[in-house]
Amino acid sequence: MNMVVTVWREFREQQFLLGIEVPEKAEFPFDAATLTVPQREKMLKTGQAICDPCILKEPIKDPNANRVAYVPWEANLNLTNMRPVHIVAQWEEDFDERVKYLKERFALDV
Repeated sequence: MNMVVTVWREFREQQFLLGIEVPEKAEFPFDAATLTVPQREKMLKTGQAICDPCILKEPIKDPNANRVAYVPWEANLNLTNMRPVHIVAQWEEDFDERVKYLKERFALDV
């Protein structure tokens, strides 16, 4: 299975100013067996766990309703020098922070 990750534009611009080129997107193979159970559960919530390629997504407040929507996660990472397990760990951390924010700010059930 392959995973696709998009890099946050502002991060890419910051890195470019430092002389570091970071690709807009990266696709890499990963083995679902290397994921933790909570990571697999989060992927299932976003509807991406069994897609190939899998696009990591994060929860947001739907702008048109008081509910959760999922959009592609924009990594704040240089994907060229990271292993997939570390990328997924960062995605999970960002996902959890976003869930906490949505629950506190909008009382949404994520």
